[in-house]
Amino acid sequence: DKKIDGLDAHQSQVYEWLPWIGGYIENVPADKLERRKWLAKNRAVTITPEVRKTLEMFYGKDQAATVQHAEAFEVCEYGTQPTKEQLMAMFPMARKKQAFCKIVKGLFYHNPF
Repeated sequence: DKKIDGLDAHQSQVYEWLPWIGGYIENVPADKLERRKWLAKNRAVTITPEVRKTLEMFYGKDQAATVQHAEAFEVCEYGTQPTKEQLMAMFPMARKKQAFCKIVKGLFYHNPF
């Protein structure tokens, strides 16, 4: 719900610009409540095998199998490369595990530091 709240706050981007350039503006409801429902339904995507594998690394196979929504981030290869400490600050859940994953070119790989 917090993610949808944040996206919903960007009215012109989420309900006008992105649908216009994506060619689906005719699918966006005019009513505010219906727009929010539409957004929640259409922002959910299937978890990729790479992300599912990383979830399994952090939470175990059984618990990862129950996850319905996950968001992956990619560190840009052209920008500043964060240190291990910076990554741990950005992703505090990693502190709880022995292994940490580093994102490279959209794929996760195991990096036991």
